[in-house]
Amino acid sequence: MPYQDLAFNSATTNGSQLSSTQTGLANTSLSNTGTTNIGGSVTGIDVSAGGVPQIGGGQNSGGSFFKNSDGSFNSNNIGMIFGGLQSLGSLWNSYQQQKIAKEQIGLQREAFRTNLANNTQTYNTALEDRIRARASYSGQSEADTQSYLDKNKL
Repeated sequence: MPYQDLAFNSATTNGSQLSSTQTGLANTSLSNTGTTNIGGSVTGIDVSAGGVPQIGGGQNSGGSFFKNSDGSFNSNNIGMIFGGLQSLGSLWNSYQQQKIAKEQIGLQREAFRTNLANNTQTYNTALEDRIRARASYSGQSEADTQSYLDKNKL
């Protein structure tokens, strides 16, 4: 059988099959007009033909955001509100902790600089005392002593 004679290569055959498939899909419609439970996790979805799906607590069920259609509290929506408030509280707490951490780093830098300045001054004072004592003992001039201090101090 030659390659051109195969059925899948015929444009007419494929076109007719496609059109019959499309016609079959167009004639099929959703006929479920009740409430459907999908996998046990989503309930109260109305899949009526021609309408927008309404999730429990919508206008079609007779309830509101806080109350179910039977008048009881809708704990799912209230829980969602409290979860959102908890998230906002966590974000605020994180922001405050970040501000405190920045403040602590600033204080540590200031303490480091103060300690460094104090240690430098202590070293220079001790160096000056030792060198002046040696200069006095050995009879060096004040100019030589000051030159040595200028060269070796921090």
